[in-house]
Amino acid sequence: MVRNADNAVLHSRPFREIVGHLLDGKVWVVANFDPPVIAHAVSMQIEVPREVILRDYVYRPYVEVDRTTREKILRRDRHLCGYCGLHANTWDHVMPQSRGGGNTWFNCIAACGPCNWDKGDRTPEEAGLRLLWEPYRPAWA
Repeated sequence: MVRNADNAVLHSRPFREIVGHLLDGKVWVVANFDPPVIAHAVSMQIEVPREVILRDYVYRPYVEVDRTTREKILRRDRHLCGYCGLHANTWDHVMPQSRGGGNTWFNCIAACGPCNWDKGDRTPEEAGLRLLWEPYRPAWA
């Protein structure tokens, strides 16, 4: 694992690349494997680090993540309940968040209060509800 100079996790890289950076003096070793992993070359042997930190900070530009919100889901579904087709004033997670469902375009749907209450913390199948359409990511998002 490679960490930036501010200790933020950057990414995971192949051990050959990390050993190369270590030999070039671009990184410091933070943690090693237990038991040690040894890389063998013709002229040397070196212990492969499990985690390294960069000596110099690498600038990573901020990338805004498109977040789904209640307002965006209601706009996408034109304020129609995805279960009964009536006016929707809230949203629902098709796969409940307590079971690993996230706030994604493909897991959220507009819902009216009664349908949302009836579904509760269950999947639509468990609650005896049927989706009128599949959730999707709109072109404007």
